[in-house]
Parts: sequence; structure tokens; C-alpha cells
Amino acid sequence: MYIDLEIKGSVSGLIDTTYSTINDGSEANFNLDSNISIELKSGLELKGMIVVIGTVKKPELEGHAEGTFKASAKMGLTSGHSLKYNSQVGIFYTPNLKVDPCIGQVILMIKVGFTYKKVSSDWKPVNYNRTRTFYEEFDIMENLANLTGHKNQILLWEKKN
Repeated sequence: MYIDLEIKGSVSGLIDTTYSTINDGSEANFNLDSNISIELKSGLELKGMIVVIGTVKKPELEGHAEGTFKASAKMGLTSGHSLKYNSQVGIFYTPNLKVDPCIGQVILMIKVGFTYKKVSSDWKPVNYNRTRTFYEEFDIMENLANLTGHKNQILLWEKKN
């Protein structure tokens, strides 16, 4: 039996600027994104053997079974921060918050067989492997903007003419 918790994170950034000595419009964009994901895995593996008739060295009837069960779930959160400067308008801050999809996986394998004297037979193994998405990715800030009817953009500094 095992239980494993994985926590992964990443941070990335981008700076993009445009400046012109001829045109009056200058722009600068600063983006910072961070992501954290959590994955929980667990599993159990069982093996068994049964000897019914005969001696241990020379069994006449023998049965064996193996079973494996594994399950995992993964989910994450992504946040972003964006500053946009436009020399004609001002500086805007845009927050971003997304919930990554929650994905679960289950694996079940069962193998059973027996041997009687010289006859050996194995049943068709059960191999069940399914992945399910419990919910899709959704953008919290975009949903709030749609709900309130306002952009999720904050004017930090406005250029005065």
C-alpha cells in the first residue's frame, strides 16, 4: 500500500515594451503567472496463492490470485497578474484566477488462475482503467466580470491631458 502527495508549482513572467521617438504612444506590458497543482495517489497490491491437495513440493491443486488497485486525483490553481501601460491612457492592472480541471483516475487489475495436476487454466484478467474529469477549468475572474457586468481591469493611473 502506498500514498503519495505531489505538490508542484511554477512561476513565469513576461515584459513587453514599445517605445518610439517619433510617435507619441508608448506601451509596456508586465505579466506574472503562477501555478500550483496537487496530485494525490494511492494504491494497494495483493497477491495470494492457495494449495489445497498434495504436498507443498508437489501440489495437485493450486490456485493463485493477484490484484492491484490504484487511484489518483489531480487539481490545480493558476493565478496571474498583468500591468499594462499605455502613454495615451494610463496604467491598468488585471488580475486573473483560474481553477484547473479536477481529474481522477482509477485502475483495477485482477488476475485469477488454478492448476490441477497437469491442467492449468487462467481466467481472463480484469483490467479496468478509467479517467474522469470531475469539473472543467473555469476562470473565476471572468465569471465575476460576467456576473457583475464590469471588466476585471483596474485603472491604477490615468493620464491627465
